[in-house]
Amino acid sequence: MLYFQDLMPGQAGAATTLYTNTTRVGWIIAGSMAGIVAEIWNYHTVFWIALVMCVVTIGCLTRIKDV
Repeated sequence: MLYFQDLMPGQAGAATTLYTNTTRVGWIIAGSMAGIVAEIWNYHTVFWIALVMCVVTIGCLTRIKDV
């Protein structure tokens, strides 16, 4: 949340709302996608995809410049 607030100086309320709403939407989309993947392949594939996404996220985080 602090990262969003740093990106939007002077708009702490809007940044907090943006963070909260995107988190909720992420949970909704993630649940639907996990169900689809588990239905097409199997439940273990969901975890492998999550692992790949974690590795990609760590790669992206290492490239973030200081705000």
